[in-house]
Amino acid sequence: MMKKLLMTIIMAVMLITSVSAAAQDLNDKIIAHYSFDGDVDDTLNVFDGKNDGANYNSSGFINGAYTFDGTNQIYIPHEMLNSSFEKFSFSMWVNDDEAGITTSRVYMRYRNSAGIFDIGTINLASNSLETRTNDGNSTYLNAITPTHSGWFHVTYVVENNVSHSIYLDGVLADNASIGVLTQYAQGLFMIGSSGNVSYFNGSIDEVIVYGDALTSDEALLLYERQVLGESYPFTDSYPPVVQSKIPDSASASLRFSDEETFSVTISDPENDSITYQWYVDDVEQVGETASSFVFSGLVGIGTYDVSVTFTDGFNLVSNDWSTSVTSNYEKTYDSEDVGLIAVDGFAKIFLVFVSLATLIGLFLLGNYIITKVKP
Repeated sequence: MMKKLLMTIIMAVMLITSVSAAAQDLNDKIIAHYSFDGDVDDTLNVFDGKNDGANYNSSGFINGAYTFDGTNQIYIPHEMLNSSFEKFSFSMWVNDDEAGITTSRVYMRYRNSAGIFDIGTINLASNSLETRTNDGNSTYLNAITPTHSGWFHVTYVVENNVSHSIYLDGVLADNASIGVLTQYAQGLFMIGSSGNVSYFNGSIDEVIVYGDALTSDEALLLYERQVLGESYPFTDSYPPVVQSKIPDSASASLRFSDEETFSVTISDPENDSITYQWYVDDVEQVGETASSFVFSGLVGIGTYDVSVTFTDGFNLVSNDWSTSVTSNYEKTYDSEDVGLIAVDGFAKIFLVFVSLATLIGLFLLGNYIITKVKP
């Protein structure tokens, strides 16, 4: 038991450390966060925004959001991004209300004073995300239309200055290499328009700007955290949960010649894949990696610890049963047998009494006969 417990603790620490590091990276890389929960201030209190007519909506993806009606926008400081634009990311939740309209709808854009440098322009007329370099050339990332209605998550990543990627609901939708970007000294960083042009209709929530290029794992983790209702700062991964188990109690018993099936039903808040491993008295049962395990009483009479560990790749959880194997000849009784047992007991006592009385009677009779016959 101690050996398996030690292995479990070591694995759990390694997994939790890995997830903690990933969640911590998400927190550490953030340079601005706009929860849109009643104001357009930066949660980090550094780069507060300015609202130009967007309406607060209490029914956001996480708490509140801001709704854009095609005539308004929100400004945020452009100074937050590094001077070379070498690497950065931004993400947001979007609920697009412009079904059927074929003009550009802008979620977020950075634009210099001459109007020839844009990033993050969503052009839903062509189902693409448009990125312009400083010479006005455009490159489009393809097919970003969500596959479902309502809220969807967009993450946009720039790495090594020229590599652009877009993630939709945590999954890479497209990427492309684009000419080197250059930040201008003057500029506008806007949410909901391109600067009094190409206004957006719909709601936007949880805008986050990162000073680094998110990895694909981080983009997915960000999406999963927020699907669970988390806002910045982000926590570790959620462990899998035992929904039911067989046997339902913490112990089990079986005869030497019988078998017992142990099983667990697991759910995971993030729908991660679950892997299993079964043990008997801390000994790993090779090949037993399903959610159920058949234990044979032929292992021998005694008490055993049957256990299973299961992990979502981040968290390790276990469940144990104290299991007794008894002899095939050991009789057990239920409540219906109690009366029969009592009658049987009295009958046996009566037979013993009669037997003893008979023996005593025979002894006395024999002694009498001997006495009479003796001369």
